[in-house]
Amino acid sequence: MDASQTQWMNSTERALEILELYAAADQERNLGAVAYADPVTGQHELVDANKIRVYYRQLERALKAKQLSRAEAKRYAGARDRLLVALTPDAGEQGGEGFFAGERPQGDAVSVTPWMVQAFAKASGDRNPYHLDRAYAEQSRFRGLVAHDLFTVCTLLASLGRLRPAYAVGALEAHFRAPVYCGDSLTPHIEVQEVSDRRSARLHLTLANQEGKVVCEGKATLKQEKVGEICTTPPAELTWLRHWAQDVTPAMPPSVPDFTDPATPRHRTFTKTITPELVRATQALFGPLYPHQLSPLLALETMAMASAESSPGHFLLSARIFSFGGPIEPGDQLSLATTVPPPDQIRRSHEREGAPIVPIDIAVTNQCGDLTLQGQAIKLMDRSEPSF
Repeated sequence: MDASQTQWMNSTERALEILELYAAADQERNLGAVAYADPVTGQHELVDANKIRVYYRQLERALKAKQLSRAEAKRYAGARDRLLVALTPDAGEQGGEGFFAGERPQGDAVSVTPWMVQAFAKASGDRNPYHLDRAYAEQSRFRGLVAHDLFTVCTLLASLGRLRPAYAVGALEAHFRAPVYCGDSLTPHIEVQEVSDRRSARLHLTLANQEGKVVCEGKATLKQEKVGEICTTPPAELTWLRHWAQDVTPAMPPSVPDFTDPATPRHRTFTKTITPELVRATQALFGPLYPHQLSPLLALETMAMASAESSPGHFLLSARIFSFGGPIEPGDQLSLATTVPPPDQIRRSHEREGAPIVPIDIAVTNQCGDLTLQGQAIKLMDRSEPSF
């Protein structure tokens, strides 16, 4: 072994890599052994609980001696905290697994089927023909039926909820990069960017299709939440959901509103009733879910309706949820208020010649006046598509 290899074997970077690998392998609170493939020597090292203590002590001494850089200290603290949680009796049962800065969990892939798109159309009230009328969709820019953009966001959140059930979404921003077609397989990828006292986390989210193309990306802020008992989705519920969604039909007004015209109304209000069937359909479509995860999905479905009804025919570019409010319950009567800025505040996609980009503020309240969602839909006003 030459001098450079000897220096590497005793380096902080190598110790950090091994500690992070060992901590990441402890997803299920099952401390065992991991194989570390050394990128410098090309050798494999089997690291068990006894050996990891050697690297732990090396890094702890370096931290106390202030020999670690800020970035190294942050990496060490994240891996160390994760191991300490794993070694705490009943830690998982008390609060669920937490997030750790730099962690990159991946959710399960979801295959998008026509009946899923139909179910979301009926549950949300967004019955745009791009999602339901094959002949219309094939003549459009999409050249085929596409899933709702907010369906992809709900898919992301449902997957995230299963990965970390002890957290609830506080705020969310999503940008839609490419259409999602029936038959696509979507895989969520998550990167933990920041953790505050293990009670809240800031994440970067991406959703990629079977070709690796990112169709949706954004960021979310999560906060710790008490975990209830998970609500499973028996096969019979999926059978019911398919039957329930069969009668949904496409609908869109014959004209597309022109928000560059000062005469076009800027404020509109809609209503939506949260029926037991709607709750059941959302649970079946995105389940299994924990109790605190259902309301944000119902709120996003409501946002999809507000976006579709206030600006039919416009294309959703991004969605922002500034806050989710209180829980949404069966029987709630929701009021959806949308506001579009005046024409002089609407920018264009390519300076003055491009299509207008319209921000639509959306506020959803229940029958008691309590806020359940505060957000914004950013839409591209393109009137070149075929009429319905």
